[in-house]
Amino acid sequence: MTANRSSSRIRFALAHPLFSEKFKSEQLNVPYQPKGRGATRKETPSERFKRRLRDSKAKTRGGVWWRMSPYYAWFECLRRSEPYRKCCENGGSGPLSDLFVDFGDVFQTDFKEWWRSRGETLFGEPPSPREVRSIKLSELEEFRSSIELEQTLLVCVPSGAKKEDAVRAFRLEIGKWKGTVGRGTYRKKGQSRAEQSKARYRPQSGSVINVGAILNDLRVLDLYRAAVGKSKWEGVAKEMRSVAKDRWRQEDDEKYDPETERIRVWRSRKNAEALIKNVEKGLFPIYAKRLLQ
Repeated sequence: MTANRSSSRIRFALAHPLFSEKFKSEQLNVPYQPKGRGATRKETPSERFKRRLRDSKAKTRGGVWWRMSPYYAWFECLRRSEPYRKCCENGGSGPLSDLFVDFGDVFQTDFKEWWRSRGETLFGEPPSPREVRSIKLSELEEFRSSIELEQTLLVCVPSGAKKEDAVRAFRLEIGKWKGTVGRGTYRKKGQSRAEQSKARYRPQSGSVINVGAILNDLRVLDLYRAAVGKSKWEGVAKEMRSVAKDRWRQEDDEKYDPETERIRVWRSRKNAEALIKNVEKGLFPIYAKRLLQ
């Protein structure tokens, strides 16, 4: 039993990018709506932070506005890799030549064009059935890869078997194949969608990625690279206070501390550098220093 291939759609371990403007307005301009008593009160800084953090974490089901997709953050990290830039300038030759074969020249295109030409193939799950049905012997080859990757279970039912016996046996085979987790999804218990993924490139840290924090770290790195002078962090912090007022304390804030700002710039820069270094290995998002060697 398997599914009709014509009815299948590309599936992803994480939220895939959507480019229609309607998704931008739906997902980025959601007004604050307090619940319960005091519903007319203003949003507190803590509530605003939690809401934006929740909104910036891409969900695994469906798609999101493309700037909120983890795959966009992956793409942007690769675009900031100097070794990969040199590889692209040399026509794909060099230590990162294998990565170039898959990702291509990301510096000569935008994310939308790159996603449709390469991204869907790199991050999409292999074709698999979407509905239960019987297949003919001539169709078996079509689903071979899906069966080998354990995305499809092939069950043989003798024509002479009783219906009750066949149903009972089918239930047992499903249970032995993989435990039921979620609605209509068969995967091992305790296994996340990302860990279950059979895509050529898959995320390494589970099913939820804070895209907003990653893009914020990349912005800090960009500003730091462009800064001049001995105290680069001061210029970076000043710029971040102007473009991300809700995330960075202003100088007139009584809790403002220059040393804290310096450490924050340093931490964001190191996070971005670790992300980029590991993206060169096809791993994302990983901050671990041990993988930088």
